Amino acid sequence: MNNGSTIGTSFVEARSARVLQTADIDLTGIDDWTPIGNYVSPSNNYFKGSYNGNGYTISNLKIKSGEWFRGLFGLVIGESSSTPAVLTGIHLRNADIEVSHNSDISCGAIAGRVSNAVITFCSAQGEIKTDMNQQRRADNHSGGIIGDNNGGTISYCRADVKVAASSDTNDTGRECNAGGIAGRNDGTILACEASGSEVSAKAYGAKARAGGIAGTTYGSSYIASCASGVGKIIAKADRQEANAGGVVGYKSGVLYSSYARGDATAESAISTNMGAIVGDNSSGDTDLCIGTGAGGQGTSNLPPSPGSILYDADATDKEIYNLMKTKDFTKEISTTTYDATRFPAYGIEVTKVTFSSKGAWSYDPASGKIRIRGLPSVPLP
Repeated sequence: MNNGSTIGTSFVEARSARVLQTADIDLTGIDDWTPIGNYVSPSNNYFKGSYNGNGYTISNLKIKSGEWFRGLFGLVIGESSSTPAVLTGIHLRNADIEVSHNSDISCGAIAGRVSNAVITFCSAQGEIKTDMNQQRRADNHSGGIIGDNNGGTISYCRADVKVAASSDTNDTGRECNAGGIAGRNDGTILACEASGSEVSAKAYGAKARAGGIAGTTYGSSYIASCASGVGKIIAKADRQEANAGGVVGYKSGVLYSSYARGDATAESAISTNMGAIVGDNSSGDTDLCIGTGAGGQGTSNLPPSPGSILYDADATDKEIYNLMKTKDFTKEISTTTYDATRFPAYGIEVTKVTFSSKGAWSYDPASGKIRIRGLPSVPLP
């Protein structure tokens, strides 16, 4: 695919292929994986087809070098919003990604950067460490599922990925973003769950933004029905602002019906914002969110509001569930048609459905646990 080839004797470009995974894959022995859709290959190719992991696993992905877009997939761009690229049912285990580069980095376990893409029913477990060094104008976007979500839809995905992003630049307008699901989100994230020990963004010169779900979001972004159990969310900067939030570090856009249980901390000599839900609530609507982290509201400019924005370190799963059922936020989204709770889960057609935030949640009285409906059945370790 990266060489611009066609499939067999056909005239179909490999980058437009519809791929079905039919067994578990172990990548042991490949010490430095070249992403599918390696934009820096001679033909500057990106993936624009469909890949269905079919509920099987891909284990021991290792990446030790980097240029621009790193992950199992590098750059993924669909033909249009009505003909998107599709990544579905992909399950990564023991991913080990360590990227150091002197220019822009977009790195995620599933894909580095996506646009006009649908990412559904995927999961990832492992560690990502990225370092953008010595470049005047460069950003670092690192996330457990996707590094830079540039207009894609990510839904029903789970990540247990330790994400550590760092940046060294003399341009204070640059960003270092780290998120449990996406480093930078300028698209849609729905019904996703992030866990793991830590998500951190450390910048020398750039802005540092870290969030349990997304490091930073933009005005057109939409996040709903997401849960972060990331233990520590850390943002550190020396010459610019540092923003750390249980759900989002720096928020511009919509955030609905989501909660976080992690502790967010920020450190900067210039400007520090941290909170159990968001670090800096720049703009956009935020409703029906709860943060239970020890920092509570912290220095966040998202004040509490009865029945809407809550900070409660002692909140139980049942209390969170009851809150999430008090309002419903709906949005039409593109998703895949197969039932991810079945294994194998064959099917890859894309359809539009109406997502309901209230319907995304379930509660099990026996275990006392809140759950997001429809998450991949392949368990994380």
